[in-house]
Amino acid sequence: MSFILEYLPVWAIVLLLLSLFWTASFIGNRMRERMRVASEATYASSAAVSLLVLLISFTFSLALNRYDNRRDLGVEEAAAIYSTWERVQLLPPDKSTEMAGILRAYADERLLYFKYGVDKDDQMRADQSADDLMAKMWVLLRDEVATSQQPLVTRMLMDNLTRIDDAAWRREAMARARIPFFVIDLLVIFSLLTAASMGLSGPQGRRVHPAHTIFFLLNASAIMLVIDLDRPREGMIQISQRPMLELIEIMKDDIVLWSKTSSSKM
Repeated sequence: MSFILEYLPVWAIVLLLLSLFWTASFIGNRMRERMRVASEATYASSAAVSLLVLLISFTFSLALNRYDNRRDLGVEEAAAIYSTWERVQLLPPDKSTEMAGILRAYADERLLYFKYGVDKDDQMRADQSADDLMAKMWVLLRDEVATSQQPLVTRMLMDNLTRIDDAAWRREAMARARIPFFVIDLLVIFSLLTAASMGLSGPQGRRVHPAHTIFFLLNASAIMLVIDLDRPREGMIQISQRPMLELIEIMKDDIVLWSKTSSSKM
């Protein structure tokens, strides 16, 4: 399943799983005809379905928790950048302007990375452009520490930059975190065995019961939902980037306001 999950879209995975489940049920029905399985097999099939539902529920809960964590980390990172943005204005005018420009570019890079980036990063330091901008801000802040007459302001900015760094690393790590492929493989294998048992216990005279087909569709859709929730940037259910978008709009408005204030003072 690892190859399928990496290269097939979600809707194609649903169709593939549905065909596999239907085929497994068909094979089970043919085995029933040849082996003359008694009707008591229905109880085993019902138990298998119940256990399958439990496994899917557990996996879905895990994927949903990861989705919530990714969303919360997005809000946390935007809040950290905004807190730094407010404190940058406490620096001397020349350092404040330079730091604000770099911080604004950093927010743009973070938005692009999580809006258009891919889940499987080629490097551990995935967002290299944002990392370079962060390094520039640390250089400016170190220079300010050496010459500043405002130690409290520089200490606050150091804490804020550390907070941004921490939020960025945790957010990237959570974006890479996936449900192990082994778990998905076992879930699919168990679904196939359940489909075969349903075919074994199905009514005589039918290849695949229509009710079973509906169940297979629901089963495949549930697995698709789990997989989609586990793809935070490339599936149908994506993490909202609204906090970062709102932050960038606030930055734009503040820059316009600061420029007007500076012009009026002159």
